[in-house]
Amino acid sequence: MIGLKELLMAACLLLLASCCMGVEKPNLLPWPKNVTIGNGAITLPKRITIFAPAKEAAQVASTFAADLKESGFTASVIDKPKAANITLDLIKDDSLGEEGYKISIDSGIRIAAPTETGLFWGTRTLLQILSNGPDKNIPKLTIWDKPELKYRALMVDPARNFHSIEFHKKMVKTLAACKMNYYHIHFTDHQSYTLPSESYPDLPTKGRHYTKDQLTELVRLAEDYHVTIVPELDCPGHAGAMVDAIPEFTCQGKGRIGVICPSSEKSIKVLETLLTEVMDIFPGPYVHIGADEVDSSNWTGCPDCEALKVKEGLADNHALYKHFINRMNRFIKDKGRRMIVWEGFSPSHEPKIDKDVIVEQFENAYAQAREYIAAGHDLINASWSPLYVVRNISNSTEDLARWNPLYFGRFIPPKLQKLDEMVKIEPTKQLIGVSICSWENIEAGEEPMLLGIGQSPEGYSAPQPRLLVVAERAWSGGATDAQDLLRRVQSK
Repeated sequence: MIGLKELLMAACLLLLASCCMGVEKPNLLPWPKNVTIGNGAITLPKRITIFAPAKEAAQVASTFAADLKESGFTASVIDKPKAANITLDLIKDDSLGEEGYKISIDSGIRIAAPTETGLFWGTRTLLQILSNGPDKNIPKLTIWDKPELKYRALMVDPARNFHSIEFHKKMVKTLAACKMNYYHIHFTDHQSYTLPSESYPDLPTKGRHYTKDQLTELVRLAEDYHVTIVPELDCPGHAGAMVDAIPEFTCQGKGRIGVICPSSEKSIKVLETLLTEVMDIFPGPYVHIGADEVDSSNWTGCPDCEALKVKEGLADNHALYKHFINRMNRFIKDKGRRMIVWEGFSPSHEPKIDKDVIVEQFENAYAQAREYIAAGHDLINASWSPLYVVRNISNSTEDLARWNPLYFGRFIPPKLQKLDEMVKIEPTKQLIGVSICSWENIEAGEEPMLLGIGQSPEGYSAPQPRLLVVAERAWSGGATDAQDLLRRVQSK
């Protein structure tokens, strides 16, 4: 398995070599909001010590010490400040928000932040600075940093092509290294149901599912690395594996076409049971229910669907679809979570989708981003152009470096859109984040396509570190220069 150091090297996150009597500025990614390089440098020996006075910082210190081994250090956490090489301080500083941090390197090294998460992101930056190992020049500097967007995600698709649990563990650490804080896993689709189920033990697809113990262990690792897993149970469409395994999901008198009946109380009860199982495993704030590309033809003539349309005054199947979304939203809210759906509805037509449903927009097909925003929805930019990574239909790192999260692009086969063809929105707090989406790729294709590591499988685009470029755009928006970003990512 590739270690953290190799991932950092592959991501071009190494410190540039020392030059003459001084040192070059560090090759950081994402680039912080403010970096001030001072005069001179310090070095750290192989054996170093970390002091974290607050109990809340103990886990951050422990994880940091373990990760420093990948760069050749032997690090230990101590309880005496005078003997420490590195200090991790929790401070009060409202300007840094929930995820910001400060680093100062002078005679010693100090990371300060208002939260454990901020401290952790500071350690990820310091890992890059120290990645050349012991006894190397480290520039004296100060860093002040915090993210532009609170939701910075990668989505992967093990439902179509199953991925090992070891892959997911490695990806959690990779995301943390570049300050991506959400890992969205598309667990279900027509091809397989990869989640465990105690209530419906015949539902998980044989040879293509995870155990509860595996996922619980993954969650614990993700918590240590301040990455939150966003589980997706795709419904009412893209549900072939569920419909084939559970008869209650099928509309009365209809064939099984991979779409859940949105009206039968038996169907809804099964779905709520499965969603409860998912939420019991994954404690994060978000639950994704997919909800795009729904073939609702089976709903026409279904007694349960026709009765619900009459009872609720729903004009057609699309109105029935919206009713289903709102019912699921109420259920998930009652569990203390927030629901995300893929773009799949017009926000201007009745009935309206609840405003607190987060829309992840990928195609601008049903409505423009500004229309969802005007309707009150928070938005995640997952635009096909340039954020989809799909075998041989993927934008280059050059396209991604020129892009920023205010631009929403489409894919109109066979053409991906360029920046000047995309829809741009004005800055808004309702744009909460960005997600790069790796669809349908086999496990062996993920590292080449996302990190530029190794060779792409036959039929895939060339290896490029797409995830790393998106990580900077998600963290800093469009503030950094595209060419400088490419230089930092591509330099070896």
